Amino acid sequence: MVIKISITLVGAGMGDPGCLTGEVREKINKADMVFGAARLSAPFSDVRTQKVVDTYRVNDMIEALEGMIRCTENDSAEQINGDVTDSTKQINGDTKDHSVTAEIIINAVFIYSGDSGFYSGAEKAYLRLREWTFSLKREHPEVQVDIDIMPGISSVSYLAARLKVSWQDAEILSLHGRDFEETLPLVRDAVRYNDKTFVLLSGLEDVKKLVKNLKDFRDAEAFFGYRLSYEDEKLFRVGAGEGLPELQEGLYTVFIRNYAPRTKQLSYGIPTDEYLREEGVPITKEEIREIVLSKLRLFKGCTFYDIGSGTGGVTIDAAGISPDIKVFAIEKKADRVKLLRRNMDKFGLRNIYPVVGEAGEVLLAAGSDEVVNAGDQENKLQDETNIELMKKNPPDRVFIGGTEGRLRDIINLLRSYNRDIRVCMTAITVETKNEIMKLLDEGTVSEPDIVEVSISRLAKLGGQHVMKKENDIMVAAFNLTED
Repeated sequence: MVIKISITLVGAGMGDPGCLTGEVREKINKADMVFGAARLSAPFSDVRTQKVVDTYRVNDMIEALEGMIRCTENDSAEQINGDVTDSTKQINGDTKDHSVTAEIIINAVFIYSGDSGFYSGAEKAYLRLREWTFSLKREHPEVQVDIDIMPGISSVSYLAARLKVSWQDAEILSLHGRDFEETLPLVRDAVRYNDKTFVLLSGLEDVKKLVKNLKDFRDAEAFFGYRLSYEDEKLFRVGAGEGLPELQEGLYTVFIRNYAPRTKQLSYGIPTDEYLREEGVPITKEEIREIVLSKLRLFKGCTFYDIGSGTGGVTIDAAGISPDIKVFAIEKKADRVKLLRRNMDKFGLRNIYPVVGEAGEVLLAAGSDEVVNAGDQENKLQDETNIELMKKNPPDRVFIGGTEGRLRDIINLLRSYNRDIRVCMTAITVETKNEIMKLLDEGTVSEPDIVEVSISRLAKLGGQHVMKKENDIMVAAFNLTED
């Protein structure tokens, strides 16, 4: 006996049956079993011929199919996954007696909202089903499984049509089912540098948070779609700084139009005079920052620790390269972190997570279950929150701007992560330079890339100009070997 299982993962559009493609509707109508959230699966059920399962989990489909396989192999098709039917003919909706048939066909459909290839659970489901299929083939060689995917209409294309705007030139992001605070920098960056941005939202709370974070985009306005495609569908506009109307819980999609987007700079190196400065708070010189960032080799999605962030010169520059770089700025002096936060606001960056504390204590806490004494009661909760986030995001790249004689301790703590970490640091004093060379001689670090930089600046002397030399600075980049 051969058992053929046809599995189709389909996109149902926003949810209203009228948004189904004809191909998807036909596939659902012919299915023996339909899986999916109730709002998607229930409208398509026919209790006379189908079993409809309200579920988000593809494993529920796998369990049901395995149950059907066992029943078929045991000639017990009268009970399929807990439901009593007249005979196996109910599986296929025909009048054949499959107890004497050499082939049984089972059609199963899993329904997903929107488009199956657009921020959909269909992708992970397909991978899980493929994994299951390979293991199933070893135990049941008589079972043949075919997996197909069919698209639907996404809420973005639907909302774009309702608003009469194109979306092929828009940035498209999703906050649906994602950590809002971690994804927000991507949204803000998209809005800042693009005239069109679409965002999928989880619910009303996302709407409130997003509107709050768009207040400083004075040339932008947002168009929200609520329960798109349903009879109670609503479209409404919110301008910059405007409040929200009374809203209900549910699914929302938003189109944000920025009428004055900025031009995105494709290189790092923010001029020093653009930073907010305070007397006595250090900032890495502009030319040195450019060398440091070049040697760090930051990459998309990396986690970057700035140890001894000061004004935030390297922190701000690194965070501005890409919104999906997570930057943790560690600084022991609370007043300097306040200055950093002011610069974060000035440059509109939300992918920076400042922490007040001694570098060694912060790294120790981030690498263990210990809680660091933040030292800044005003922002203690935020510091603890950011340290918890550090625990989930170990460093890929580290800049050491100052160690106060604890360089070796910091290097050892970084090595304890047991991962590939590229470090770059600067040194002016002979003592720090010698310490770097000792680390190299001991084999504690590898692949060194060390230069000493001499910078002279144009200065006016009387009625003429001269090049005034500054202190030579060593810039040392290296990789950490595993502990």
